Amino acid sequence: MMKQLLSTLLIFLLGISAQAAVLQQPNHPSTVAAPAKSAMSLEGVWNGALDVQGQKLHLVLKVKKSADGKLSGTLDSVDQGANDIPISLVEQKGDSVKLELAAIGATYEGKMNASGSEIAGQWKQGGALPLTFQRAQSK
Repeated sequence: MMKQLLSTLLIFLLGISAQAAVLQQPNHPSTVAAPAKSAMSLEGVWNGALDVQGQKLHLVLKVKKSADGKLSGTLDSVDQGANDIPISLVEQKGDSVKLELAAIGATYEGKMNASGSEIAGQWKQGGALPLTFQRAQSK
């Protein structure tokens, strides 16, 4: 099941990468700094890594809020050079977070800790894997 999950994730993300008009290999660390946001707000930049059979896939979640308060976002798979994968649903209700990525058939559901610095949850894409996002620190 895990091998299938890894294959599915790699195929989808590599397919997205190949379709991009301009693709740049990241020459930077897998973490991205961002300005601090209010503690319980999902808005901002988050860093995480999926551990798929011992292979780490570093992810960067970027969430913004529009003037009308609606959340939207994108996901980068840093190690695969896949950037700005659209998130079709970004939802936060209290400490609960839900993301849907229709383009790659994935979802994420997690709970934000009391300080708003971490979201612990499950990445689901053909199978389920634990995934914790840490809020990026501002520099």
